[in-house]
Amino acid sequence: MQVKVLQKALSILELVSRRGNSTPMELAEELEIPRSTCVRLLKDLTESGYLEQVSRSRGYSLGPLAYFLVDGSEYFRELTGRGREILKDLAHSQKISTSLAVRHGNFRVVLAGFNGDTSLQVDFSKPRCYDCHLSVSGRLLLAFAPEEERKSLVKEFGKLTKGPFAGLTATEILHKLASYREAGKLIESHKDRMAAALPVFRNNQVVAVLGVVWRAAGNEGRLAGIVAALQQASAQLSSCLSSVTA
Repeated sequence: MQVKVLQKALSILELVSRRGNSTPMELAEELEIPRSTCVRLLKDLTESGYLEQVSRSRGYSLGPLAYFLVDGSEYFRELTGRGREILKDLAHSQKISTSLAVRHGNFRVVLAGFNGDTSLQVDFSKPRCYDCHLSVSGRLLLAFAPEEERKSLVKEFGKLTKGPFAGLTATEILHKLASYREAGKLIESHKDRMAAALPVFRNNQVVAVLGVVWRAAGNEGRLAGIVAALQQASAQLSSCLSSVTA
């Protein structure tokens, strides 16, 4: 039974990959599977990041995790194509670790990452990160999520016992997120490390976050320079999308 369900799920992914945007009715009819089964599989595949819902009328398209079945380079290519070069240049020029991430539901997807400091190696091998309540990049992505979705995700957290939101109520967390939005960036120190994140825009909407990490020791006095370089890189990434319509 599980093998048959897996085959149906893979058939949905294959068909969406070939056709592009597809509605549940179209997929169920073409694959000759019950619509209820199709809807359930679509929900599971979307929650896992392998599909994403474009709209109710246009149906589903491939999600970010589907692209990581190969190497992830084709997802959001209008951003990652030039974006990888920008991230790599920033990492090596500032000797920091850089990453570009988007949010899918309740997790963060790392589209690209580079380490520019041999003494600080961030692991970018896992694209899916359930840290929207922990990491600097994850919290900034959450801060810029649509209001109702943001409230729903915060409600899902419940009472957190670890991280920057530990012990806070949902209302208090939402206030924290509002302060991130107002600041337009997030910069924090974590023991021996510093971390910062800035949003990437398309048509005045935040679609991704540029995050950086660097060692605090030996880099005293470099904060202003690193943030300036981060702001420049964020603007460059946004310009990659300036001529792309939503």
